[in-house]
Amino acid sequence: MTAITSTTCTGKTMRRVLGRVMGIRRMGKIKFLDVMRNHDTLVQVATDCDIEHVKRGDHVEACGQDHVNKDGTMGLKAVDITVVKSHSLTHFPDAKMGENNAEERFIDLLANPEHGIILRRRAEIINRLRQYLIASKGFLEVETPILSPFANGAMARPFQLKRDDPNSEQFFLRIAPELNLKRLIIGGFDKVFEIGKVFRNEGEDSTHNPEFTSLELYQAYAGFKDLKELTNEILNLFPDYRTFTDNREISIIDFLKSKNIYLSVEREQARQQLLKLLFGIPNAEQKTTGKLFDILVDKMIVEPNENVPVLTLTDFPLFTSPLAAESDSKGIASRLEVYIYGKEVANGYQELTDPVEQLLRFKEQDVEKQTYVDHETPSPDYTYIRALEYGLPPCIGLGIGIDRLVMLLLNAKSIKKVIF
Repeated sequence: MTAITSTTCTGKTMRRVLGRVMGIRRMGKIKFLDVMRNHDTLVQVATDCDIEHVKRGDHVEACGQDHVNKDGTMGLKAVDITVVKSHSLTHFPDAKMGENNAEERFIDLLANPEHGIILRRRAEIINRLRQYLIASKGFLEVETPILSPFANGAMARPFQLKRDDPNSEQFFLRIAPELNLKRLIIGGFDKVFEIGKVFRNEGEDSTHNPEFTSLELYQAYAGFKDLKELTNEILNLFPDYRTFTDNREISIIDFLKSKNIYLSVEREQARQQLLKLLFGIPNAEQKTTGKLFDILVDKMIVEPNENVPVLTLTDFPLFTSPLAAESDSKGIASRLEVYIYGKEVANGYQELTDPVEQLLRFKEQDVEKQTYVDHETPSPDYTYIRALEYGLPPCIGLGIGIDRLVMLLLNAKSIKKVIF
């Protein structure tokens, strides 16, 4: 944006700067004000006016003439400086104070303008994703309900809402928009996507936040090869932010075989094998088979490859992926997961379309949920089975965590730096 504009001041045509005073320096009779606008434009204003009424943090209007600074940047030589009805009444924060105010993010943005630039770049990344899907790929952007009588589409503990009407059904904040987006495919749309909030009742750390933004997309009449190509194209939309030169693909089943681990694709047999392999893991007996498998993959594959720019995992046992179609290999899901420097950013499948098989998978999943009292395993959504009975065409689906993707593209140390 243009920080210096033309205006009429004291009856003359002059140049004007509006913004927040980030710093004040004095050199003899001349005072220098650093005036910030919109986080990305800093103008040095020089003046010999009386500015005793101006302090750091105030919003000011400075009028004068263009002035070229010693470093060649454009500044302003002001003849009039006015505080624009917005005095800062409190001590203006320094950078350290901003860093320590995670609960009041605006203080951090005031004290560290470069953090505001991160939010601007986040918006640019999301806009590029949106334009790519709409303009280049022909997807339709949609919005699906955030409040739902079912918490499904992912393995996560939901937030349950309390309603004032005791006779109304319970509601949850969604943990994923997946099943509603597939209902839209059943309803006749070929390509749909949603960028929106999802909520998971879990702890916080540098890469997890209970409320986060996801991109989920679904495409009819497409196969697993199309899913891999689409995922790769999306990850390469941002060469001006970060380029990932090494994309390593690992078949989980083949990797385990290379370590002389011949994991069964049958749930109960695999469970007994996993318990032996993970001997010593706290409370292993109380975990579902899918969670035991995830622990093994993290320890043996993901953690040793955390320095790999892009790691794509394929060939998951079908019992870990209740919504995914079976691949050409019996008991193996048509599924991929993508990690960037050891952090999961994407998960996609060839979608299961058979309502009879889906019902069986839901029932098997529910048995484990009840057996191991697992609050992250969703309860069966029989209304989705009814939707499948109308016919879901061959379909691929992909989910990407926007916050984590932005964090990795911008090399931010914490997910908190890329959200407000």
